[in-house]
Amino acid sequence: MICELEPDAFDRCIPLLEPDSHVEAKAVVEGVNSGRIFVNNSLSPEAGMVWLGNNDGFFFIGNEGQADFNNEIVKYVEEVIKPEMVEKELFYFEMMGNHSGWHSTVQKLFIHRSLTSCTQHVFILKPNDYVPKNTAVRPPYKIKKITKAFYEEERNIINISYLDRKIQESWSSKEDFFKKGLGYCIVCEDEIVGICHTNFAADKRQCIAIEISEAHQNQGLAKTIGHYYVKDCFRQGFLPYWDCMDSNKSSQAVADHLGFTHQFSYPSYAFSFINF
Repeated sequence: MICELEPDAFDRCIPLLEPDSHVEAKAVVEGVNSGRIFVNNSLSPEAGMVWLGNNDGFFFIGNEGQADFNNEIVKYVEEVIKPEMVEKELFYFEMMGNHSGWHSTVQKLFIHRSLTSCTQHVFILKPNDYVPKNTAVRPPYKIKKITKAFYEEERNIINISYLDRKIQESWSSKEDFFKKGLGYCIVCEDEIVGICHTNFAADKRQCIAIEISEAHQNQGLAKTIGHYYVKDCFRQGFLPYWDCMDSNKSSQAVADHLGFTHQFSYPSYAFSFINF
């Protein structure tokens, strides 16, 4: 029988994680970032499914051959997960394996669904591979570090709720973000038009999320704010971690510009609840 773990029991799933694999899954299991975990046995889990707190998908962890979990998880997704997602207006179920054994397993489990797939790439930036570059921005742009002081001092920001929302997607609170993550934003005439921040963190690795408002794209702002972010990572002893879709060539171009090197790739599978 599938059961949902309470947060104080998440650490029971640490042995199920593949070493040096996805930061996102480990960050939830270790209680750094928000999320939920569903397992075959609450006291001694052998297999599980991690629902990322920012709703970016589900990671399957542990023993891909665990019979009880595999026999029940599809029904659980249909009867428990689907209604919650639809209520949140989330209509696509996206899933990944924390190790390669899950790749064929999830395809077999959901063979009756119309699965689509894509390839994700993970990149790492090591201090010796980074070449600092000029990171100045021209007026009216300003780059600000996201801190408690920023919230207290920048009271004229007209869309501060946007920043709140981005942080709260992956973090239980702004205080947790300030302690365990880091980030910068681009401000233009009292409006946040870009953000580069940690959305998951584990093992000194900081998973980067960059977003630039459409009206301000194609001006090199993503690369510029990326430099601010990675320099701060190194100052604090962190390792920048980048995860993006194969089709997102602009994201890969920014990673390449900053000096990131490819670590591994993995498949992601999805299906729509509309025809569930």
